[in-house]
Amino acid sequence: VDACLRALSARGLPRLERCPRVTSHIGGARAAHDKLDTFLTTKMLSRYAQSRNDPSMGLQSHLSPHIQYGQISVVEIARRALEFQKAHAMDAKISASVDVFLDELIVRRELAVNFALRNPHYDTYEGLPEWSRNTLARHASDARAWTYTLEQFERGETHDKLWNAAQRELVVSGKQHNFVRMYWGKKILEWTAVPEDAWRIAMTLNNRYSLDGRNMVSLTGVGWCFGLHDRE
Repeated sequence: VDACLRALSARGLPRLERCPRVTSHIGGARAAHDKLDTFLTTKMLSRYAQSRNDPSMGLQSHLSPHIQYGQISVVEIARRALEFQKAHAMDAKISASVDVFLDELIVRRELAVNFALRNPHYDTYEGLPEWSRNTLARHASDARAWTYTLEQFERGETHDKLWNAAQRELVVSGKQHNFVRMYWGKKILEWTAVPEDAWRIAMTLNNRYSLDGRNMVSLTGVGWCFGLHDRE
């Protein structure tokens, strides 16, 4: 990694000194398989379907960065999950949890890939659904009690302690729970006067600090805060 960074710097691309090293996440194929082993347990999967949306439960697989960098494949994860489901066929909670996990791993991921493949503006504000952009435009002049700059958002200097904690988590750990990211992104939209600027800020922070940023799945996760893959 250091050699790659040196090579990029030699080509005139500045190193991002503002991004701290993430010490809580170990990369590599071995770490990816260790995380999969930890996730595919009765302790995790007996609760995943019902409680996965509660950030305090710690039920994430933490595999997304490994998938992004090719350290483990979606096919292998799905195969292992199906094997675990088959071995616990009599446990309804585990069976339901595996189904939900596979929906997120395969269906949601493929929807994100398809969106990027079929939409030439997938990584811009103009790539959002027309109805959502029209809705946001109608409310662009709404009064806002608070507004912040990119730099204030980046430093976690808002009036909202929960939002600041979510931003610090992103900077320090390189990760956010899906529901935390929804709150994080929607508040950026609420506290920015122009929706296009809110999109730019959210994408900048996600791409800069998220370990699984800069890919289709992460992009659509942020886009969901702006109406992508939502209903009119």
